[in-house]
Amino acid sequence: MQKILPIISALIIVSGIIWYLQQMVIDYNEGVEKVNTTGSFENARMKVAEASLLAEQGETKDAIDLLLKTIKDNPKNLEPQLKLAQLYVINCKERQENCEDALWQLNVILKVDSSNVPAKQMLLEIKSNTHPNINQ
Repeated sequence: MQKILPIISALIIVSGIIWYLQQMVIDYNEGVEKVNTTGSFENARMKVAEASLLAEQGETKDAIDLLLKTIKDNPKNLEPQLKLAQLYVINCKERQENCEDALWQLNVILKVDSSNVPAKQMLLEIKSNTHPNINQ
């Protein structure tokens, strides 16, 4: 019995240390994930600003390509998707290009967030532009 008690005490202490280290690893991984998510959202915001600048300079195709890459890297962020839809709607209204892409992108956004007011407004704009006789 005297030999068993120190072994049991040592096992309890070692298991406590192992549990503590596991919690530290879990906390560390959650922190890394949070930093990566925050960084990717900030990166997406910068890419949207860059795409806006490209679009203002008339480089719409480059802006669309940049936004598509950004969406591929972070598909959960709706900001680049909304900007992409906006560029598609502008192309549809001005040049009659990308109308199907605009409708598809707006539907994707509205499936994720059905209360997205800018997407709903753009959808109404594009419908009135492509099908002027549809009752809104």
